[in-house]
Amino acid sequence: MAFSPTFGMYRLIAELGHGGMADVFLAAATGPVGSGFTKLAVVKKLRSHLAEDPEFVSMLIEEARITARLNHPNVVQLFDAGDENGQFFLAMEFLEGQPLHRVERRIAREEVVVPQHVYYAVVSEVLAGLHYAHELSDYDGSPLAITHRDVTPHNVFVTYDGVVKVVDFGLAKASGRLFESDDGIRKGKVRYMSPEQAAGEPVDRRTDIFATGMMLWNLATGTKFWTDRTDEAIVQALRTGDFESSAIARGLDVPPEIDRICCKALAVDRADRFATADEMRVEIEALLGRSSIEARRTLAGLVTDHFKGERAEVRRVVESASLMSAVSLGALVAAGGPRVLVAPPAPLPEPPPPSAFVPLPAPAPAPTARASRAIVGAALALSAVVAIAVAVSLSWQSRTHECPPHHATPALLTGGATQLALELHAKADPTAEPTLKTVKRSRTAATGIGRPGASSNDDPAPAPAPAPAPAAAALEAAPKPARRALDAADPWDNAAPSR
Repeated sequence: MAFSPTFGMYRLIAELGHGGMADVFLAAATGPVGSGFTKLAVVKKLRSHLAEDPEFVSMLIEEARITARLNHPNVVQLFDAGDENGQFFLAMEFLEGQPLHRVERRIAREEVVVPQHVYYAVVSEVLAGLHYAHELSDYDGSPLAITHRDVTPHNVFVTYDGVVKVVDFGLAKASGRLFESDDGIRKGKVRYMSPEQAAGEPVDRRTDIFATGMMLWNLATGTKFWTDRTDEAIVQALRTGDFESSAIARGLDVPPEIDRICCKALAVDRADRFATADEMRVEIEALLGRSSIEARRTLAGLVTDHFKGERAEVRRVVESASLMSAVSLGALVAAGGPRVLVAPPAPLPEPPPPSAFVPLPAPAPAPTARASRAIVGAALALSAVVAIAVAVSLSWQSRTHECPPHHATPALLTGGATQLALELHAKADPTAEPTLKTVKRSRTAATGIGRPGASSNDDPAPAPAPAPAPAAAALEAAPKPARRALDAADPWDNAAPSR
């Protein structure tokens, strides 16, 4: 089957490694186009030649079933599982850090002296995650009886923040489900296997306690429990109980308390071991005391300082895939570094220099004749309103208290406003000129303003108010365009006839 960087909702970025039954990739889940959402993940795909093997498919499904139920700070999180075009896969959280076996190897190669309480803190965190898994119940409250069965430094992960997580429940057993090989014996790494596993007997949580005791023994002594025996010899020794579990008895320098804890965890008879992982953890925490917080802080600095290159390499790989930028990521990569699976994007074109000619935008088109007429009409209406306000102010000041508002003022206001509005309209419409002259004659006859020798400041003779009939008649004779301009410009014209 040809490889494709796109795998369902995930984009595969780099190969992280190969296991006995699955290939592991660094991947990214992306959101809707334009959302900017990107979440890194680890995709574990069942190898192509095993996809048709019911046993391996069942093992992967069982791992998904168990891991999906686990939700603890010291256990890796699973958030997706499925079948993509016949390829079964799991999608787990991306951990920023290093597996414990690689940390051990790097420290030994660089001859770094690590305080022993740092290793004790690591084992304590492993026991916390295992105890949570051992105690987990199903939805109906019945115990799941989960057993990891493969607790090794390869399956313990240390993040750059000093957090320890148990990973890979691929060989776990829950609720009586167990996938044994043909000889009924070996699944898991022989050098961390318990006597009951080697004998092909049923396993329980005390099997994980034995493996954790083996891990503590190796970390505390700085050497390996099984140094000079082959895998076949180790299985035989486990079946017969022919091995010495005391480090002090072997002549190694370890604290007596740690030696006692290791001997109890590595007892041949499981009944002689710690009953629970939490019971073993309590004794280790008692040894750590107040140094527990300092040990975890030292662990974070240890992993960060000695894996700067791997951390930078993963950041480079992710950035080259144009998925994230300026993000500090961890290193879940093979010893030789990840193999990039997606090509880097093409570089963007260079922007023009500041001095380069930039064409100006095209000018806006000139307004049409119809738009021009609308603008002129709006301007005329606004001018008429202003003129009316000025006329009202002047006429109010020119009237005395002897001239009541209902006597001469209406004719004056009507005539003045009408004349001004028509004068303004005449400038825009020459056909209104006759109407303007007619209104002027009517206003002169009605108010006396405009006669030879008369002044706008003269007081009219005390007589009844002249009727506005001449002005009204003039308006009735005015052309319709002038009437419409007048009605719009002088809404207070009391002399205009009602419609």
